[in-house]
Amino acid sequence: MPIKPVNDAIIHANRISDSESMSSKLIYQIRTGQLNPTELDRLQVRCSAELQQLRSELDVLLTELRIIAEGRADRSVSRQLAA
Repeated sequence: MPIKPVNDAIIHANRISDSESMSSKLIYQIRTGQLNPTELDRLQVRCSAELQQLRSELDVLLTELRIIAEGRADRSVSRQLAA
């Protein structure tokens, strides 16, 4: 089963984690009590969804790295057997 390339797996959306200034602004707003409970709930849902996306992307990357590593190991064994 072919693995999807990394570029197809990565969802390019405006993530909180992609912007340091956005993260800093949200941290400031939370610390100073500028967000009401509803906004905090929405933020929590968004952060949880982003975390899940990042975990999924990491899983894809790790799978691709394992496939690459296995391919290199197989070639190394083949070379040793041929020598």
